[in-house]
Amino acid sequence: AKEVQAALSQLVRDSRFESVLYAAQTVNSYRGDAVFRVRDNGARVVIEQIPAHNYFVELDPDNQAEVVAQCVAWVREGEKGMGVLRVEHHTAGQIINEAYSVKYLQGQRRWEVRGQIDLAEVYPEGDGPAEVQFTSIDRPLLWHVPNFYDGESYWGLSDYGGGLDTLFEAANNRLSKI
Repeated sequence: AKEVQAALSQLVRDSRFESVLYAAQTVNSYRGDAVFRVRDNGARVVIEQIPAHNYFVELDPDNQAEVVAQCVAWVREGEKGMGVLRVEHHTAGQIINEAYSVKYLQGQRRWEVRGQIDLAEVYPEGDGPAEVQFTSIDRPLLWHVPNFYDGESYWGLSDYGGGLDTLFEAANNRLSKI
């Protein structure tokens, strides 16, 4: 029991977990969701917050509270409107890493996926993740924390839902008449 507590205390220290939780609480309040990822950064295991807008889930159609699959995705922007969409598919015991070539369509303000590319193209120095990482953990290494859960949706609700947009719109209309 002492060894487990010592390892947990070290993980909390290495991750600066109190700061991570404080930031997540703030974001969770206005976005409605916070997401944590546990990962090995090579030197140590850390717990970090990831933006909820980078977190995607597939829910069981018969039970909307049951997650079938989850992933984290983000764009690494490059030159001349090109970039790389990085995707981590998290399942129990493993993470599958993928990369896709993407192009930003300026007029449409969106990214177009061109096709899958090898991870070695994204990380030419060889410092990228393996295509498949085995975690030896019997659950995915992502944790979703809804701010307010009403039981009707997987996603959390913002503390400010609906009210602020209307308030800002009314203030903007009033100011534009002055």
